[in-house]
Amino acid sequence: MELHFNDKTYRVELTNRRMVAVLDALGADDISDVIFTGATKNDVKTLATLIAGFTDVGNAGNALDLLDEYRRTGHTPAELYGELAKALNDEYFFAKRMTDEELAAELANPLRMVDMEAMVRQAAEDAIRSMATSRLKAKARGK
Repeated sequence: MELHFNDKTYRVELTNRRMVAVLDALGADDISDVIFTGATKNDVKTLATLIAGFTDVGNAGNALDLLDEYRRTGHTPAELYGELAKALNDEYFFAKRMTDEELAAELANPLRMVDMEAMVRQAAEDAIRSMATSRLKAKARGK
């Protein structure tokens, strides 16, 4: 895969070494979560880290400059996320190979914006609080 910014072309090198470096830089464990959540949130900072990690642009600051050029040519960060997702999928970097329709659905999935871990944690805390309150009330009536 190549990225074209004005008169320059950058080769995207999808290797395990580069992917691990990108995941480490982002504090993440799963490249599919990074791509799909970043796309859903239109996260330019993550996109810049991805570009810097998978190309030889230097650093995320240079990647942000390239993203500015990319937008000036009428393209969106979402389009670039889509291109990266397709390339990663084609190279088997996701847990399962997806069709183009499945990729498009994942890229547009609004549930990616929801912090499910926080929701589950809050629900568990609420349930425990409710159980404890019920038991305390039952003990108080029993005395």
